[in-house]
Amino acid sequence: MARYEYTPAFEDIHTWTTGGQGNVWLNNYVRLGVTASSNDSGTDGNSLRGADLTLLKSTDSWVKLQTGRSDGLDSSSFYSTDGGFAFTNYNTNTFTNASARLKSAAS
Repeated sequence: MARYEYTPAFEDIHTWTTGGQGNVWLNNYVRLGVTASSNDSGTDGNSLRGADLTLLKSTDSWVKLQTGRSDGLDSSSFYSTDGGFAFTNYNTNTFTNASARLKSAAS
């Protein structure tokens, strides 16, 4: 499997993606983190938002809770049945108003 990515030129500011990630220790036992990304390229725009919380009891004992949400397609999806010589586009109507959510916990 291979993933190919197209990068547009800088002429259109609306094709840029903005985002960031940060975290802060609230005290010696609690860390809070956030992540955000946005790409406003018309109908193909997408966004990602997430947060995580780490609770630390000791260096060997901790719990991390995460949640996230994404909306829209990151890019068009193509597939190849001949090793990459020709590509076929998936039906983009299948992904209209696509969104995903994640919730996880680890220790």
